[in-house]
Amino acid sequence: MSELDRFVRLYIVLTLVLNGWVLFLGETRWDVYVVLNILSFYISYAMNRPSFENRRVVGVLHGILITLFIVLVSYRVYEVLAP
Repeated sequence: MSELDRFVRLYIVLTLVLNGWVLFLGETRWDVYVVLNILSFYISYAMNRPSFENRRVVGVLHGILITLFIVLVSYRVYEVLAP
């Protein structure tokens, strides 16, 4: 099994487990699911380190995901701390 196959399988398992768990808890906010999917992507990526042929596309993907993660988490923290 290649690195990319292991990465995809681990990502799918993590996504199903995390989203199923949060859905079971009754969460309805879409941003929670997006953040958990981004986290499961990075956990899968860190555990397998698949080699992609086009590193520029992967770099852009990482930039977009990190930016989206920071924006969503910052917004949620702002909602909690704002009066």
